[in-house]
Amino acid sequence: MNFRSFVIGLAATVIGIIAFGILVKLSWQIWRYIIQKLIEGGYPPGTEYLLGIMLLILAVWLGVVELKKPRLKP
Repeated sequence: MNFRSFVIGLAATVIGIIAFGILVKLSWQIWRYIIQKLIEGGYPPGTEYLLGIMLLILAVWLGVVELKKPRLKP
């Protein structure tokens, strides 16, 4: 590996980290907006935790059950 490809790879990594950070911040803002609207709509403040637990269960189910299914070769 030469120095030029190292610098290009490093720059691409930094740009990717910045982009991911922006995406995470945007996701948190959307999450807060949804929870705020639910609370304004009359849902109790603990709704955030219930939805978070449901999302965690869904993520675990998708990761463990759906993505790890044994695939039968034709």
